[in-house]
Formats: sequence, C-alpha cells, structure tokens
Amino acid sequence: MKKVENVVCTGCALTCNDIVVILEGNSVIEVWGSCSHGTKRIKELERERLKCSEDDIDTAIEKAVSILASAKKPLIYGFSSSLNRSIEIGLKIAEKVNGVFDSPPSICHIHIPLAKKNEIKNVKLEEVLEKSDFIMYFFANIADTHLRHASRYTIFPRGEVIKSGRESRTVLAIDYFENENMKIAQHRIIVKPGMEIDFLKRLRESISTGKIPSLDELEITLESWAILLDDIKKSTFISAFAGPHILSNIMSREIYRELISLVKAISATGRESSLIPLAEDLNSMGAALIPYKLLGATHAIEFSNGNPIRNPTTTNASSKLLSGEVDAALIVGSDPYVHLPRSIVKRLKEIPIIYVGERKTIVAKISEVNIPTAINGIESGGTIFRIDGEEIELIPFIKPPEGIESEDKVLKKILAKL
Repeated sequence: MKKVENVVCTGCALTCNDIVVILEGNSVIEVWGSCSHGTKRIKELERERLKCSEDDIDTAIEKAVSILASAKKPLIYGFSSSLNRSIEIGLKIAEKVNGVFDSPPSICHIHIPLAKKNEIKNVKLEEVLEKSDFIMYFFANIADTHLRHASRYTIFPRGEVIKSGRESRTVLAIDYFENENMKIAQHRIIVKPGMEIDFLKRLRESISTGKIPSLDELEITLESWAILLDDIKKSTFISAFAGPHILSNIMSREIYRELISLVKAISATGRESSLIPLAEDLNSMGAALIPYKLLGATHAIEFSNGNPIRNPTTTNASSKLLSGEVDAALIVGSDPYVHLPRSIVKRLKEIPIIYVGERKTIVAKISEVNIPTAINGIESGGTIFRIDGEEIELIPFIKPPEGIESEDKVLKKILAKL
C-alpha cells in the first residue's frame, strides 16, 4: 500500500489540501480527512464513469467534430467543474464555430464584475483564517455545499491573530429560511423575499452611524439588533460570504450591489473587510473568471464571425435554447438538467448533443455522442480557481483507464479538427 499526503480535494470549490489517500496499486482504498463530498468523489466516482458511445475515443471525437462543423449556431456549455485549460479551449471552440459559450448559473457571474468595478479587495481564505473575528454568511448554507468551510477556514481553526478560534469569532447567518448554518451562528436573521435590499441598507446605515434603524417588517427584535451592532463595533476584520440562494431572486444583481455597498461601509469605519462568493461547483470561479479576463464577460457570450457579443438577456443558454437558435450542443463536465428549468432543457432533445465528461449524467442519456475523460484532480492534473480566486494546482495520484484521456486533451483534439 502507498500513502499519498497533501492531496487537493476536488469535492467542492474549497479545494482543501490536507487530504490523505491510501492506494493499493492504482486503486483508492481509503481517504482520510475529507468531508463526505470529497470522499464520495475520490472513492466512488469510478463506479459512475461515463462510457464512450462509439467503438473508441477517436471515432467519438470525429463524430463530435462533424456535428459541430455542420451546425449553424452550436451551444458550448458547462465547464463549472473543468480545468482552466479546458475553459480556455472551450472559448476557442465557441469562437471557431460561431457558437454560444455559457456556464451554469453561478454567484460568481455576479460577483466578479461588481467586485472589480467597486474595487473590492481580494482576500485569501488563509487570511480570513488568521485574522477575521467576525464572519457573515449571506443566503448560504455551508452545511450543504462547503462542508469544511467553518472547520478549515472561518470559524473553528485558531489563527495568527485569532488565537482562540471559535471563542474569538462572531458569526452572523442571514437567509430566507432556517438552516444548519444558523446552528453555529450567534446571530441568526430570517429575511423575507423582497426585503433583502431594504434589510442590507438598514444594516449598512446602522454600521455607518452606530445607530439602530427602524426595524419595521424585519423579523428581529430591538435587543437582538443592539447586540449585533455591539459585536460588529468590537470586531476588527469582518469577512462576508455570499451564497447561491440569492440567485433564486430576480433582483439578485441589485441585492449583490447592496451587499457590496455594505462591505464598503464596513471598510469606511476603519475595519478590514472582505467579500467572497461561495462558488457552487469545483471550478465555477474559473468558468466565470477566465472568460471575464479574456473577453470582459463572465458568461453568455455569443460569437459572430469570431467577434464576441454579450447581452445577458439574449445570449445565454436558456434564451438560445428557448428561441430554437442553437442547433447542436457541446456540453462539458456539467448537466443542464440540474441547472436549467425543465421547460428549457427539454429543447435539448430536439438537437444533437455531444457530452464530454467524467461520469454518467441525465444529459448523457440523450446525447448522440458521449466522450469519457479522466477524472480531474484524481487521474489528470491542471489548475482551477478556488472560491477566493486563488489558482490551485491539481496533481493526479492514480492513472486513468487505458484509452481515456484528460478533458483538456479531448477538447484540444476537437478544436484541432474543426
């Protein structure tokens, strides 16, 4: 048996790098230190491996190229769990075929351009661990999505400045409903849908002025608000984390703008502050950040004669599928049946689909071409972006099955043949 230490976990976008894997030959026997998400991915993904739809991978690639080359407006979709190299190649494929590039709905789509415009400082998770004494969770439940967030980075560990760990940190959890997150928070606030902006404005004004605002229509008592404000006044470094529950609101962008205003108001009081999105999938951050760096847009990019066009209401995957404009789809490492409304994804049954991915999914069942790839971070290496924008290197520790190549190599072959 062989012990591999300091493995980067690919169970979520936290990419914890303290995992230990026990191998016997080319098989994983045990996983130590990971959460249930990480353990399941490392130990069980092999059982769910996608099978090639053709006799061999090269034949499947040829068929995929034929579909894309004959399409007038193909959709290039997914990449939220892909390597950074794959995302870059995906953009090049979309440009080559005059297609539409899009990724699953993500809080990162909103965060990246607004944080850039408002000059929100990038803060690493390690700095939060070492220095932050007040943690704010907005519209998130890390107990469902980022299981080691509190134990690894934000609440329980002892840091350079926060030497007592949990005893020295205050936690505020805000959401539309009670959740597991609130069990570790001293301050818990339920916000009614439609009251998000009003609530954030009152909290911002209260922090700026030190006074308690009108609490009409808010489900919080005067005493609770006073204690919250007192704890904020005692803090020196406030770290805010924004979750995906906000995406269920049609005003999500406006709510996020107000959240950024709140963080800026905290900084204006002389306290350090940060705002980090709780990216949903392994590389949701990269799937948004790379297009933004290269083309100035996080998602929903349509190419016409090689030129990128972006109008969020008309160039996104949902709009293009609903209008019937896209006549083929290349889906990489994601499942639109999970992310998009049923009324929209049913349109996929009307067009030829190429699915490139590690495991069986719902969309794979209706795909004309299925091309299996090596498992990112386990069988193939590369880089991804963590939730705080830090680039993380994934180092493989086992070999993929014979004939199975990495995701980026498959996409590179498709691009070369177009």
